[in-house]
Amino acid sequence: MKKIFFKKTLLLISCVGILFSCRNGKEYKTESGFKYRLYTENKGKKPVAGDYVIIEMVYKTDKDSILFDSRANKIPMRFKLESIPFSGSYEEGLTYLSEGDSATFYVPADSLYKYYFKDIEDKPEQEMTVFKKNKFLLFDVKLIKVQDFVEAEQEALINLSEKEKNDKQALSAYLKGKDYLNSPDSGKYYYKLAAAGKGIPVSKGKIIAVRYTGKFLNGDVFAHAGSPESPYTFRAGEGDVISGWDLAIATLREGDRVELVVPSASAYGEKGLFDTKTGSYTIPPFSSLFYDLEILKVGDTLRVVKK
Repeated sequence: MKKIFFKKTLLLISCVGILFSCRNGKEYKTESGFKYRLYTENKGKKPVAGDYVIIEMVYKTDKDSILFDSRANKIPMRFKLESIPFSGSYEEGLTYLSEGDSATFYVPADSLYKYYFKDIEDKPEQEMTVFKKNKFLLFDVKLIKVQDFVEAEQEALINLSEKEKNDKQALSAYLKGKDYLNSPDSGKYYYKLAAAGKGIPVSKGKIIAVRYTGKFLNGDVFAHAGSPESPYTFRAGEGDVISGWDLAIATLREGDRVELVVPSASAYGEKGLFDTKTGSYTIPPFSSLFYDLEILKVGDTLRVVKK
């Protein structure tokens, strides 16, 4: 009895681990050759280009190795279905579903490799990636809701206004009691000079080499980049970086190190910074940010900095 119970428990865990692997479903193949397995057939609204969709999604290799699971973010994915990037994509698959449907899409790995690496010059060999030749990646998808532009915008405004309010309160609490100076144009950024340099002042068009650590106001690190040997570089005043950076760095010089607090309006604002490959936000909407930033070099070329 114990052995049978153990086997059943393992089977249940396996089924829970992958959205729909323990259902039979009905397999379909479109005229274009797109294959999918449908587990439910509802009569709700189907999404079209321009609609917003709310989904849960797990995608994995044909051997069931999970590459991404949206449920780890604890909120469903929500995005605008702009267009179909290529024939046989999961975005195409969404157009065959109705609200409440769940399905598995068989997306050609060859097509995914070409799509994800199309603009990369030094691309890896396909067999060195998860996109194996002549294989499929399996996308388990549940379509929770379809919204037209008006409905989606109304919902977004309600959610964002609350997030904006919370962000302003968090920023005010963070700055309270700290000796940060306000920016000359008031409220664009807050700063404190941790170390004064003696090098060339920053001016528009100059190549700026920096190293920095970026944190949320709760102290969690979201980015760390640059070193004297391999700095993070950009052109000053050209919009290559967030506006809070451009404004603050314009007042600095080579060798300066500054603690910089950037309100969300001068950072990534209401859009945040969304990573389409992981389906999650690197920077959520309405997030004020802290940076520990050092100006390593101010110059006219991208040459490597050495100290």
